[in-house]
Amino acid sequence: RVGFWRLLDFLEQRGIRASTAINARVMQGAGEPVAAAMRDAGWGFMGHGYHQQALHRVDDQKDNIQKSFDALRDYTGIDPKGWLGPGLHETLDTLDYLSEIGFKFVTDWPMDEQPVTMRAGSGSMVAMPYTMELSDLPMMVVQGHESHVWYDRAVAQFDCLYEESAEQPRVLSMSVHPYIIGVPHRFLHFKKAYDYMLQRDDVWFATAEEIYDWYIENPPE
Repeated sequence: RVGFWRLLDFLEQRGIRASTAINARVMQGAGEPVAAAMRDAGWGFMGHGYHQQALHRVDDQKDNIQKSFDALRDYTGIDPKGWLGPGLHETLDTLDYLSEIGFKFVTDWPMDEQPVTMRAGSGSMVAMPYTMELSDLPMMVVQGHESHVWYDRAVAQFDCLYEESAEQPRVLSMSVHPYIIGVPHRFLHFKKAYDYMLQRDDVWFATAEEIYDWYIENPPE
């Protein structure tokens, strides 16, 4: 979609890398040029199912996760760390499967503004901050808000977390879809929000993988 290239160009101009939650089959089909552009730009790659189907509806959930992990590793040359389930759906077994296969964090649990460690099988899984109310899909498509609402919410969220971060680190996550936020009448507000946040020198624009690594290296007391 055209919206992707608009987003990619803007983020590259600002020196920002993102993380992409991507169906593994995208890298094996007509969407491969988009995947290649993200890989070349140094983006992080997160599992998002082998294809776009909620995990509780696939025939073999563990196999789906394993094929996703393998495809991402083969395509990027790096073991993927993150997972965002299609539709954020999980079953009671999902975290155990993800941990066993090799994923390190999930963004299926929209809670908090900090990473949280959860038990998963014989190991652990980190729940990364994910803000549903700043996601363009529910905000623009489901709730039908006007385009400027995304900017208003993003800036208000940023201002609050920035003030609180003077005492303790905070994470502001924004989930966007190129075909939604990348259309011209919304993209203007996306750019404005990022340029507003970029005015602060003490804000780290990081990929999800970088935030995970920082959290592991700096565990909470």
